[in-house]
Amino acid sequence: MKMYLTISLLLIISNSQADYSWKQFKTDFSSPYNQIESRSILYSGTALAGLLVLFRDGIVEPFQESNAGKILKEDVANFGDLMGMVVPNALYMGGAYIHYKISGSKKSFSRSILMFKTTAFAGGTTTVLKRIVNQRRPDKGDRLSFPSGHTTTAFAFASVIGMEHEWYWGAGAYSLATIVAMSRIHDNVHYLHDVIFGATIGTAFGVGLFHLQNKNENMAFSILPIDNGASMAASFKF
Repeated sequence: MKMYLTISLLLIISNSQADYSWKQFKTDFSSPYNQIESRSILYSGTALAGLLVLFRDGIVEPFQESNAGKILKEDVANFGDLMGMVVPNALYMGGAYIHYKISGSKKSFSRSILMFKTTAFAGGTTTVLKRIVNQRRPDKGDRLSFPSGHTTTAFAFASVIGMEHEWYWGAGAYSLATIVAMSRIHDNVHYLHDVIFGATIGTAFGVGLFHLQNKNENMAFSILPIDNGASMAASFKF
């Protein structure tokens, strides 16, 4: 279900804007690595997940046995599972877009697009990685354990809220994302390194795309006619 949703979101991105080129797609997709602000998140999260994999027998497996079915109350775990199904992402996207249509606010439109891209790129990356890594879930179900898709989209949501709004909204969004991550361990469908790397992907895309989008919005080019030619000027907003 989530695989088809993330693929659909990526297709909508390319079809919703006539000028959305392959070059722009690659720029957006590489933003977690190319933006300085998100690169440290990507590196540190990847390193932590890698260390957990190396010490899986000594840390990850005992942690899973100790917390599966115990880390949360069942109603909280069920709530976390629901919130990991792109529910807050979709509500935010829709709400921001409706506000743009009603008020004409370019900021609301920008926020809607940012959440849209962050959710699609982060979710799409996780969907592909799941099939490449092919790790079996702790409950011995399918082989789509690494990384956690619920956690990815939850932290994609939280990162956008954290970058776009006041700190207390960000704190609430990250708390919600943490509950989502804990619910995956509670339900015994993901390991600790699954949720760590899912959180890394979601956060890195949110932060990277935010800074990329802001840099594009704060830079404007103009071509000025002069004698025997023209000159190009760039202006920046600070």
